[in-house]
Amino acid sequence: MDATNVMTVSGAAAILRDDPQGADKMNAMVGAEISILGSRFHIGAIKKAEGGYTVLLIPRKGELEEGGRTLADLIDSIKKMTGKEVDTKELEDIVKDAEHPDRTFDKVKAEITMAFLYLDRDKDGKGVSEYAFQLKVTGLDDIIPESVKTFASIDEFEVSVWNTKREKVLKEMDLKRPEEYLEDEEE
Repeated sequence: MDATNVMTVSGAAAILRDDPQGADKMNAMVGAEISILGSRFHIGAIKKAEGGYTVLLIPRKGELEEGGRTLADLIDSIKKMTGKEVDTKELEDIVKDAEHPDRTFDKVKAEITMAFLYLDRDKDGKGVSEYAFQLKVTGLDDIIPESVKTFASIDEFEVSVWNTKREKVLKEMDLKRPEEYLEDEEE
């Protein structure tokens, strides 16, 4: 074999970059299925040929583990995540101090019901950042004193933050926004 006919990697890359046939430059994508607080998500990242990147985190509807994670589970996860002994005594003491014979935190669970993240950056780092996150807490009935339960209860508590205007994402969040609820009456 004649050594003059062997192509180098940099030579092949130059041909691909300067292809007279007009082939697109190569983009690359990686993706993963992940779980956060028992909820499943897909995350994908694209490295653009012209520079820059796109990241998208989206929920996988219908693939939630039942009910999220308890406070005790979250404390244990914090300890395991760091791989070393983390001082969670202060957090544990707060929970213990808040407990009462007719109030317990054993059934309180947190669950992420929406996680949407869209980043699209050019090679200079400029671009779009959109997000929507929603956390639901259940099992709160057990922390309400019995004397209050006869009058009121909290079945679940939800916190939502977003900056996206994408209707598909907002619809999946099932937000109870005043302007939408009152929309029919204002016409």
